Amino acid sequence: MLLNKNQFRHILIYGAITGGAIFFLLMLGFIFGNANNPNIQFICILLFITGVMLSTKKFRDLQPEKTLSYGLAFRTSFFTGLVIGIIWAVYGYILYTASPGLLEEMMHEAQEAYLQLGWSEEDVTDMVEQSSAISMAFAYFFSSVLYGGILSLIVGAIFFRRRNPLISQTPDNE
Repeated sequence: MLLNKNQFRHILIYGAITGGAIFFLLMLGFIFGNANNPNIQFICILLFITGVMLSTKKFRDLQPEKTLSYGLAFRTSFFTGLVIGIIWAVYGYILYTASPGLLEEMMHEAQEAYLQLGWSEEDVTDMVEQSSAISMAFAYFFSSVLYGGILSLIVGAIFFRRRNPLISQTPDNE
């Protein structure tokens, strides 16, 4: 079994809390006219990293003897990131469906940046024409899974802990 019941519940709770915080921050940015502000995106990435790390650490601390295998640590952090990514994708879909002008503004900025990087006019035009609320939501989700997977490799290595083999399971005086 990939996830047990307690781990699944733990992942949903921490993923929903972190994803909700990111959603709330991004909505505040949208309300105040800063939806595409790079500083808000940076804070969201920091929240993502913090949420994944806290989820894995807390799950390890709930285990007997506070031990956690690398695989279990990896799965906890990866699936927490996956839940956050789903919430982030829902935000992206809602945002760009409710405000198509925002998507056009972002694509215009991207178009100028890609032309300055030397992309051909035809490639940039094709990219802009294919952008939609669904493609942006998929991009949010895919990037969360990709970066969450890389982060999970690191977090798994940081938080895994084996039982100390020098400590006996049974007391010596029995």
